[in-house]
Amino acid sequence: MAYDDRSVKPMSASLMRARIATKILAGLYEDVPTLLTSAIRLMVELPGGKGRKGPPYPFTIGVSPAWCSGLNGAKLVSNGKLDLVWLNPSIIPSMAVRGVGPFQKKSPLRALAVFPSWDRLVIAVSPRLGVNSMEELIAKLQQGGARVIQCTCTCRIEGYNPDDAMDKKLDALAEVARAIAREKQLPLVDLRQAFIDYWKTNNPENKPQGFLTYDGNHWTETGHQYVAEQMLKKLKL
Repeated sequence: MAYDDRSVKPMSASLMRARIATKILAGLYEDVPTLLTSAIRLMVELPGGKGRKGPPYPFTIGVSPAWCSGLNGAKLVSNGKLDLVWLNPSIIPSMAVRGVGPFQKKSPLRALAVFPSWDRLVIAVSPRLGVNSMEELIAKLQQGGARVIQCTCTCRIEGYNPDDAMDKKLDALAEVARAIAREKQLPLVDLRQAFIDYWKTNNPENKPQGFLTYDGNHWTETGHQYVAEQMLKKLKL
């Protein structure tokens, strides 16, 4: 006989226990040291229903990005070791479903939701290298025989308004990158201008997303292809 959770009345003992247990789990994740969270996964027993008769069955959720995000997370869901994970970047489940890139065959994944996040890129350099700026990093790379190509930033929200505060900041950052390219005589991939040119043709209404990004910041497959095309123009020189 399947368990029917519609029989649980408000303020019943079983419902109160479930709420308390949920709060305890939430508290553990708030208070536990960061290193310990990398070893934790959450397992919940879900009751049977019309489609599944019998006792509750385990439902395993991967929480920590240290071992169940990215490519590994998609593979863990595909082989049944996990039931639910957060994947980042979003291109990973897209590749997994189509069986391309690092995925040799198609994976039956399904997206339940998209969570907005504020990503920040930090470049960490060992003090032993004596690098204190991007200019010094460029110089050391060139001394080692590397070919350096300078890129400008893209967007936080799609569409372009020169009077918008965020667009002003991004334009200023892009101009700094252009100045470094001129000073160091580097090839420049002006992604900022390329994105603006794309929007002029394809997004005249300045909609905030859905053209080169899915959320205004993270590129869609079209966005990745567009950036790759801009890069290849310089790499072929």
